[in-house]
Amino acid sequence: MDIEQLKLVLETLRGIGQDAGSIAVLWMWLKFGASALSSLAMGLTVVGVVWFISRAVIRLNGNEECEIFVREMRGMLNTGTPGCLTSDERTRTQEAIRALVNKHLEEKRK
Repeated sequence: MDIEQLKLVLETLRGIGQDAGSIAVLWMWLKFGASALSSLAMGLTVVGVVWFISRAVIRLNGNEECEIFVREMRGMLNTGTPGCLTSDERTRTQEAIRALVNKHLEEKRK
């Protein structure tokens, strides 16, 4: 075997090694990436179902108008951030509304 044939064999082995490495990386991505995507999809499904159920409960209780009003007041009074209304934001908003009403009543009495 002369030097040219040896170089050819070495290049072939090196090329096969790189392809095998690429295939191994692709296999790992498919194996673990699919699992991660599956977990992410399942988590998003659970969040979607919880959101849907909470909206249905609010509508069934007839509190949708109250919820909208408190969210609007929250935005106007800067007592929270946009999005889902937390109990802490609801409490702060109600306290701010009470303070404004008390201030208005005191001015009215004068």
